[in-house]
Amino acid sequence: MVQIGDFDASGVSLPGVLPEGEYVVSIANTALMPNRKGNGQHLWIEFVVQQPAQYFGRAVSVRLNLYHDNPMAVEMARAELAAICRAAGRIRIQDTQELHGRMIRILVRHEVTSQGRKVARPVEYLEYVGPGASVMQSMPQQPKSNPENAWRRNT
Repeated sequence: MVQIGDFDASGVSLPGVLPEGEYVVSIANTALMPNRKGNGQHLWIEFVVQQPAQYFGRAVSVRLNLYHDNPMAVEMARAELAAICRAAGRIRIQDTQELHGRMIRILVRHEVTSQGRKVARPVEYLEYVGPGASVMQSMPQQPKSNPENAWRRNT
């Protein structure tokens, strides 16, 4: 137990849901975790916003059912992982650690969970923007679609 004094959460503002739009993110963390139903494992990938500056440090994540009873779930997860790898400039990987620190541009949309909460989810992985890529001058206002290296989740 940790004594923290008289903490009053009512005076602390919460950041809210990350707005829909395009973000430059770095791939910060990955982990393989058992899923809720116990019939597989998902790969959790956390993205941390780098640009635009007002959202720096905010995080969004995905869970990819790479190991699951349902072959369709596995196929969808593998397709999304492939899109992430392509956007990160890593076509073949042995370990998800190879993706850590890679900077990519993603498109974020809102979805409502089964509990009725609105959450931000990456739905498109657009391009690598890290070292060796052309430097981004400004964030576009409207989402761009690049069908050659982007994968869109049905939302």
